[in-house]
Amino acid sequence: MPIWADYPFPLISTPAVTGGYRDAFIKSASKMALVHNVIIRGMNAMYLQCEYVTPNTAYNFLTFCQCWSEMLHNHHACEEVAYFPIIEKACGIEGIAEDNVDQHEAFMPGLRKFDDYVYRVSPFTFSGQRLVDILDSFAASLQIHLTDEVVWILSLSKYPDLDLAAIDVQHGNYVRTRSSKTRLLPYLLTNHDLTYEEGIHAWWPTGNTMRDWFLRYVCTIWHRGAWEYSSCSLAGKPQKLHGINWDKLVEGGVSDRPVYEIPAESTATATATTTPVEMQPQKPQRAYTRSPSPTSPTTPRSSIKRLV
Repeated sequence: MPIWADYPFPLISTPAVTGGYRDAFIKSASKMALVHNVIIRGMNAMYLQCEYVTPNTAYNFLTFCQCWSEMLHNHHACEEVAYFPIIEKACGIEGIAEDNVDQHEAFMPGLRKFDDYVYRVSPFTFSGQRLVDILDSFAASLQIHLTDEVVWILSLSKYPDLDLAAIDVQHGNYVRTRSSKTRLLPYLLTNHDLTYEEGIHAWWPTGNTMRDWFLRYVCTIWHRGAWEYSSCSLAGKPQKLHGINWDKLVEGGVSDRPVYEIPAESTATATATTTPVEMQPQKPQRAYTRSPSPTSPTTPRSSIKRLV
């Protein structure tokens, strides 16, 4: 079974997949799941490709990593300023979103280490294994948080007078004014799979064909090399991942999904022209309906079986 950027951390099924966008709570939770899947795909893309990066390609890959981090920081900062407090005030319940903020704080030390590395390391000294080690320090808790927050939004339906649609509009406007058009938004659009869940979310995030085209094909020019490491093409379709060899895949690892063999040679000497294999997305787990199990792919990637 091929590996794409829905592995090792599972994508989140949207509540809308079972019956459409029936109400404001399902729509809000589904849009949040889409944002979180953009983060998860980027995290998976880093895991799967980082050990095939060479000094010649490291600059573009590090730019991709930086943009992933910028989106994550932006997403959570905007929530804490223009989403959680508004919901709390509208519900009249102090601390209703406190668990979400606590989860943000839980993975921040690891994210700061990640930032320190990807912004400071030289392309000539970059180590994919070092990046994996840093990601392993916080990726599992991040993935659990991204799932839990979707469940939390659905739980707000117990407050039928909560105008979540209006809050979403206000929050969305706040986010747009704080999103880079040459880094953050191109990252988002090249890691949102337009074919996901039979394409029912293809309208997201812009809802505007001309704006979508401008962001995909004009704003991506500045860092075009970085988007080669994205999970999707400029057109929003799943694209080939760098360096993964079909004949290196072996059975085993997390959830009995195939894992790949890391080349014996160092990344400094590995060839940059390894032929990538086209990877197709797998059907996501219904992660929003349950808590991750002990055997789910929240296991650190460094524990995945490798051939040496």
